[in-house]
Amino acid sequence: MPIEETLWDVFVPNDVHPRRHDLPRVLADLITQRLPDDKNFSLLSGSANGGCLFQSRPGVQRYAASYRVQAA
Repeated sequence: MPIEETLWDVFVPNDVHPRRHDLPRVLADLITQRLPDDKNFSLLSGSANGGCLFQSRPGVQRYAASYRVQAA
């Protein structure tokens, strides 16, 4: 059964521009690194600056990401 989770503090370096890079792939890689071994990543949607809830830090872009995982 899939579980939906949200991370509010996914930091992407400024050199990753949303229009020139595969931003969903970059976000998925960053989230996958933070998941425990017993969860498998399956689906992603992201929002720059958490839908205006916060501002980016110098040197990084800040994203909120909602995703689904499968328990292993």
